[in-house]
This record gives sequence, C-alpha cells and structure tokens, in this order.
Amino acid sequence: MISSLRIVSNRKGSNPGGFAYLNDLYVYVKYSFIGENLTGTPLKVEHQPIYEYITGEILKFYGFKVPKRYVIEGERIKIINEINNPDFYKKRPYYLLSVYVKYEPNGKFDISQKCMLDKLGMCDIIGKGDNYGMIEEGSFIIIDCGCSFVESVNGRMRVKEEYKRAYNEQKIKIKSRKIKKEISKIIKYIGDITIDTYFSNIPINKILNKDEIEFIKSYYIWKMCQ
Repeated sequence: MISSLRIVSNRKGSNPGGFAYLNDLYVYVKYSFIGENLTGTPLKVEHQPIYEYITGEILKFYGFKVPKRYVIEGERIKIINEINNPDFYKKRPYYLLSVYVKYEPNGKFDISQKCMLDKLGMCDIIGKGDNYGMIEEGSFIIIDCGCSFVESVNGRMRVKEEYKRAYNEQKIKIKSRKIKKEISKIIKYIGDITIDTYFSNIPINKILNKDEIEFIKSYYIWKMCQ
C-alpha cells in the first residue's frame, strides 16, 4: 500500500523537514542524512527518525505528553512536493511524522519535570519555546523531543563521546536498589516498544538490530546512574 505525502511548506526547524499532509493528517515531517562521530557505535543515521520516535515513547513512559507520531518508510509513500521544498527531492529510508497539535509556546515545567528531563538527557526542550507548550491550562505537551542518545542538527546526527564510552565500557556499578528497580523497568519498556508506521505496529527488534537496542539501553542505564 502506497500513501501520498504532500509537502506543503518550506523547511521548518533545525533539521530537514516541513509540514505535509499524509492523506487527511496534517503532520510535520523530518529526517537526518549525515552521520558524524558514529564510529564505535552500532547506530545508523538512516534510523534517526526511529531513535527520535523511541525518545518520545520514553517521555510518555515518564508521564509527558507528545503528539501522535509515526515512522514511515520512504518506499511506502509517494512524495508530492507541492512547493519544491529542497529537503524532499531525494527519498529517504525513513521519516518521522508528528501530527500537528495546536499549542501555546513556552510555559513553565515544574521542578520535578525539569529534573526528569535532565535525568533522561532531554537537553533540547527547556528554553526552546517552539519545542513545547501548553495545550490547556496546566497541561503541557512536548512538540519536538529531539533525541537524547543522539543529537541531530541540520540533518547531521552525532553521538557524544561519553555516550560511546558508556556503551563500550559497560562498567557501571549500580548500588542503589531503587535505581536498579527503575532501570529494570525502563530497560524492559525499551525492549517492548512497538513502532507505529501508520500502516502497522512493528516491534522494535524487527527494525533495529540487537546492538542498536543495547546501545539505547546502555545510555539510559548510564543516565540513571549519574
């Protein structure tokens, strides 16, 4: 089954992308295309939309709201570039689609929310008014969660050296029983994530290989122990 993705805006945001219609859904679509500093990791730049989808699922696990999102394979869509957005001349393996949500930019997270975002390594949210906002009184939504275990700007996805060391050394000693319990929950949750491709839900291990999943898990173990 092939669906049409109609691109109706020029580039918006810090990565290649823009607004589009997927059938009757109004969405924001983006991707990355250059991998930097990935040596020593199993990560693949073409999987960045999947990594960001996973980041959003982890935010949901901790009680944050994010828009409905999909990861779509390039081969499953026909791109109709109505305004000649240069980011969509060449088809990519995967795209992240986020359903448009009307919201008021900015707002204030409470201290517990800030602490949790920091604990998860979500450094691209607070202070960036277009990335989160209020959908109703006292209810916030994170519009663009970026990616915690990888960074992506201008289509360039990279991994910090400390994240690579956490994965390659695997020498973290977890002394707290409370942290052990929390880690065991998030690790199980990551393994059980399914990716919504719009056409179907696919288990994470059917798209990412074992080493990619282990890298993601090692990142959160490392962050929880900081």
